[in-house]
Amino acid sequence: MASPPGTSGRMTDFNTDTSNQRADEFTEPSAGPVPTPDEERAADRSKDDVDLDQVDEHYKDMNAKGADATGEGRIS
Repeated sequence: MASPPGTSGRMTDFNTDTSNQRADEFTEPSAGPVPTPDEERAADRSKDDVDLDQVDEHYKDMNAKGADATGEGRIS
């Protein structure tokens, strides 16, 4: 079988590029970046528009569906 152009075909040449390994290293979990002042103001403006009863009902419905999930998509 012929090797692709630009390769020697030897297994020792396989995946020797280590430049991307830094991205694979473990990093400490974090909450992510803090909100910007604009994001904080937008959250403050919209908090009164949220129907907490509707959010609660949707959360409970989705929890119930997830609890009864079966098959390949089930997270165990």
